[in-house]
Amino acid sequence: MDDLAPATVITSVAPAAGGKLSVRGTTIDNGAVRRVLVNGQEARALAANFSQWEIALSALPAGESKLTAYAEDVAGNVEKLPHVVDLRIR
Repeated sequence: MDDLAPATVITSVAPAAGGKLSVRGTTIDNGAVRRVLVNGQEARALAANFSQWEIALSALPAGESKLTAYAEDVAGNVEKLPHVVDLRIR
């Protein structure tokens, strides 16, 4: 029985083509991960069970911004403490 929520970490943030922001990370869980969300948008898995994932976000506005990432597993467990990264966009 999977009764534990996944855990997610943002591992890198970098500029990407077209003025976007590339965000990568990792997620672990004791069951199957359904999805990873970054600022409310679904990331795509780069490795099995979202052990590595990425998303290209539209450019964030200048000033201070936050990236928030969390995961949900197929058993319905939702990460309670998302990983938050504070950014300063120029």
